[in-house]
Amino acid sequence: MSSSATHTLFTTGVLMVLMASWCVPLGRAKTYDRCQLARDLLHKYKLPANQISQWICLVRWESNFNTSAIGSLNADGSLDHGLFQISDLYWCDHAEGMDSACGITCENLRNEDIKDDVICAKRIFRQHQHLTGNGFNAWVAWKLHCQGNTDSYTADCSTSKGSPSLTNDSNADRERKPQLAARPENPQTQQPNWLWSPFSQPIPTGWLFF
Repeated sequence: MSSSATHTLFTTGVLMVLMASWCVPLGRAKTYDRCQLARDLLHKYKLPANQISQWICLVRWESNFNTSAIGSLNADGSLDHGLFQISDLYWCDHAEGMDSACGITCENLRNEDIKDDVICAKRIFRQHQHLTGNGFNAWVAWKLHCQGNTDSYTADCSTSKGSPSLTNDSNADRERKPQLAARPENPQTQQPNWLWSPFSQPIPTGWLFF
């Protein structure tokens, strides 16, 4: 084989290796089993039992249980990341995470460790609970698919450790509080008003509830 052919093969091999490395995510991703996610949210991350079926419905329609999911480009130029499709306009960033409301990078929302995802999702939920009376209003997919009875999303999921049922047996929880005002198509992407003074405007609510 000539030296020219050898050089060509070597160059081609190097390019293939580089292309393969670009396709490998920085952190491992995971596609959750629906019932396993339900159990993890209940036991490991201590979400309320009567909310689990709604979270599972939300995740089904937001990311289809894929922790590495990235949504399509939003009208404002932002993207949604990870299991809960959290927006990078406000909640996560692409640098060190220090400039985001959740203090996390968007890349960390796309790996198999969902602890930081759940923490951020809880913060988003609390803020919108305060603003609208229902924290799930932050997610468009919940409003489109999950406002009714969501028990079917966890009805066949067994629990362990003697925990409460994963289905929502509370009639009160099924009667959703009405929204206080019309919400934009992507409620997570509301930008806080940073021009705050003690005499005019409140600080962004994302920073108030821990």
